[in-house]
Amino acid sequence: MISSRFNLGSALLQAFGETFYMVLISLIIAVVLGTLLGYALYATANRYLEKRAWLNHSLSFIVNSIRSMPFIILLVVLLPLSAIIVGTQIGPTAVIVPLVISSTAFFSRLAESAFAGVDKGVVEYAISSGASLWRVFFEILLPEASSSLISAITVNAIALLGSSAMAGTIGGGGIGDLAIRYGYQRFQTDIMIICVVCLLVIVQVLQLIGDHSSRKANKR
Repeated sequence: MISSRFNLGSALLQAFGETFYMVLISLIIAVVLGTLLGYALYATANRYLEKRAWLNHSLSFIVNSIRSMPFIILLVVLLPLSAIIVGTQIGPTAVIVPLVISSTAFFSRLAESAFAGVDKGVVEYAISSGASLWRVFFEILLPEASSSLISAITVNAIALLGSSAMAGTIGGGGIGDLAIRYGYQRFQTDIMIICVVCLLVIVQVLQLIGDHSSRKANKR
């Protein structure tokens, strides 16, 4: 049983704060980098833009290699890199490094698919009219694919939430860490259930916000 409501409340607030911090920072960086990487994948495979098979294959290999690795393994492998970049191998800040790398690779494929869904005729017309690659990106692809990109951001945010919970296995902090240290290791099932319910609620809220935003951005 829970020994102290006050202590549990304080622990939950801290866990929420750490999870929010990890997911938000990782999501922002991953969306920016993943969108650019997704555009690079799209452009280097598109004959109307900058088709370069060797570059596309190289980028695809890197992205697929990262995506094929289970996050828990990637987390451990990248701990030395976290120490170099942020100066520590434990805590929420250290976990952001592998979260960003993993989610950037994941989001890049979602962004690539979103761009591929844009009417090819519009892109071809823009290129034939003399539009630069960056103008096509900012003025055509981003606005036209905005609804799909918002859905992709929602999917990525939920995936990040799951990965951040997994980071609790190495002391990464957050709700997952609370569930493992107190719910699992100390056999306090009630704390485990509370953490699971909290994660379920967060996922539902994220999905509702994402669906609503995607519908508003849909121009069709």
